[in-house]
Amino acid sequence: MAVLKHLSSKNADYGSVVQYLMFQHDTLTGRPLIRDGHLLMRDEFLIDGVECSPANFDIECDELNCKYHKNQEYQDIKSHHYIISFDPKDVTECGLTMEKAQDIGLDFTKNNFPGHQAVVCTHADGDNHSGNIHVHIVINSLRKKDVVHKPFMERKCDSKAGYKHHLTNDYLEYLKKQVMNICNSLGLHQVDLLSPAKSRLTDKEQWAKARGQKKLDTINHKKIKNGEAPENAEFLTIKEELRRAVKEASSSAKSEQEFSQLLKEKYNITLKVSRGAYGYIHPDRNKPIRGRMLGTEYTETHLRSVFSRNVTMGTRTGDTSCRQNASLTHLPIHSTQEEPDTPSLLGKLHLYQEISIQQTSSQPEPDQLIEYLSRRKRIKALQESAEAVAFLQEKGYDSIDDLKADISDVRSEKSIIQQKIRAVGKDIEGLNEQLHYTGQYYARKTIYKEFVHSKDKAKFRATHNTAIREFEEARRWLHSHIENGTLPTYNIMESEEGKFPGPRTVRAVRDKEIMERGKFRDEHRALKEKENNLNTILEKVEALVVSPAIDETIISRKRTQQSRS
Repeated sequence: MAVLKHLSSKNADYGSVVQYLMFQHDTLTGRPLIRDGHLLMRDEFLIDGVECSPANFDIECDELNCKYHKNQEYQDIKSHHYIISFDPKDVTECGLTMEKAQDIGLDFTKNNFPGHQAVVCTHADGDNHSGNIHVHIVINSLRKKDVVHKPFMERKCDSKAGYKHHLTNDYLEYLKKQVMNICNSLGLHQVDLLSPAKSRLTDKEQWAKARGQKKLDTINHKKIKNGEAPENAEFLTIKEELRRAVKEASSSAKSEQEFSQLLKEKYNITLKVSRGAYGYIHPDRNKPIRGRMLGTEYTETHLRSVFSRNVTMGTRTGDTSCRQNASLTHLPIHSTQEEPDTPSLLGKLHLYQEISIQQTSSQPEPDQLIEYLSRRKRIKALQESAEAVAFLQEKGYDSIDDLKADISDVRSEKSIIQQKIRAVGKDIEGLNEQLHYTGQYYARKTIYKEFVHSKDKAKFRATHNTAIREFEEARRWLHSHIENGTLPTYNIMESEEGKFPGPRTVRAVRDKEIMERGKFRDEHRALKEKENNLNTILEKVEALVVSPAIDETIISRKRTQQSRS
């Protein structure tokens, strides 16, 4: 299967790119290998240039950058590096050679990066001597020539010389489709590059694992020499530890609660559910890692299907923890304690669950599978609602109205904080403007004094016209905003009447305002999180109002069918 990778570089030394393609480098450190003071040439490679010569790639790129005054800053992306890696089986089964791969790389470059200076190089061996042929395509981010505008170009300037390579998610997806089409047309092994991977392993994680493994092997070698017991032979990254823990815990878990408990007890990993999405907090980290960053097999959608499958398999094998009989009246979902005269919200929910299950199961429909799945879905919704009601009681809420009132109070507090943030923001904008004119006033004040005392003012103004005009503009703005000798925003400052505060004083006041706005934003963020949590609980609790109506509809439908029969 062919894989397309993309790397962007801010390195201004274009010659190092050609050096990497032609000479051997350490896979872990990236440094060139040297023997007897000379660089080691790669055993086998093919290299060609597009719109440039590979030997003068660095010189020609620098000349083009100087011509258009681009790629002169450190933060500018100087080059883009694309790698097309073919399946090792393409060599033995499909007859792929280095020459064919080089031709594929050249055609791919000319069709998808027209007008760019590029170096195309094919290597015969991949990492760890895997034997896969792969093609490196390195292009200067600046386009050299005008070309015909093509459909995949998103902007009009994407076909003009002097403009930079514009890479977006849609463009990268288009390039992956092109690779897939090329492989399919040539009969090479290929998979769908557009679908997310079941186990997502990035280049960064691969290098971290390789470096960690090398370090671990060195430590174990020293311990064996000293007669000590070595550590585990395999180094695992944090993400790999999470993958293994999730797989093992999900293999036996039948619910989200059980899954979370297994992760915490066995691996000290915390499951965090945010807006329905799963995240995992490793004991060595404070922030969660989303399931989609580990792969599709670790997301909430896949794992919930695994939980359902575990419940079904447990039912087929006679597991007493999830066995379902014909009436479903023995499900351990309600409390066995005696109900009080005036039951709480949680007690009402448990009572409703028992009655609902008995009513819907007393007269089964012909299609037992549909009935079972529908019943399980309602039971799961009721269990989630029960947890929500238990949460209400833990927090001291007696009813849903109390919860809604609390949500309303949080929204009011959040609105007040938003108003304060806007007010402070306006003050900061005014301070920035005043800081601009205050600095301009003091920077040009000396020149303006010389202008006042000069004998030939016309000649002096002609020589220093810009500085004098800027001073007069700043003085005019400051005088227009002054009241009683002090600028309105600077009433808290100590300044003499008629004297403007210096830039240092203005900057100090602005910094205080920025710090105050930061505190308000933290308060707003905390209130927003609290509101989201309360709204989530409210949605679960309000399901109590919907569930009875659904069950009554099902019961009436059954009665109608029976009366017709």
